[in-house]
Amino acid sequence: VTGPDDDGSYIIRAIAPNGANSQAMFAEDKGEYIVISTVGPDEVIAEAGDEISAILDTMTKRHDFGIFKASIPEGWTANQDGNTVGIVKDDKTASMSVSVEENNGTSLKDLADAFMKELNGRNLETDAQGNAVFEFTASGGANSKAVLNADEKHFALIVITLSEGVAQSTLDNISAIIDSISFRDI
Repeated sequence: VTGPDDDGSYIIRAIAPNGANSQAMFAEDKGEYIVISTVGPDEVIAEAGDEISAILDTMTKRHDFGIFKASIPEGWTANQDGNTVGIVKDDKTASMSVSVEENNGTSLKDLADAFMKELNGRNLETDAQGNAVFEFTASGGANSKAVLNADEKHFALIVITLSEGVAQSTLDNISAIIDSISFRDI
């Protein structure tokens, strides 16, 4: 499976027991995934049908928030307020927000320092992708992690807050959401 592409479509490639290759492209339509094209012998597509159905059942809905697109899994709710999108697990054990704002050329270091001061942050580091990452205590006492990136024109701040002892599947969902984010040029 590859995707989602910028248009929200996925491609599933299948190999039949006889070695024949096939591929099917799927796209979201009103929250459901529909086949939009297939390539290869019909029998290969038919043999792969159960596997394809299982894969489609795990796919998430692609949301377009204007400033970015992201795939939001079942069991999570996303709400937008201006340039900030809040994403909350329905059982309230995890939440994240994604904010994109204009940047007047301020360096990533200076932005990180300002957010660290505003949020009483700690443990500022730079991750492998060059993002500024730090921890802080959110209102209500929950530990949160902030991931900040910036260019000359914009900055993006992702804040993740987890309840203690959150399930691995929730952490996997958060990773999948972050990996699915594609920002638009604004």
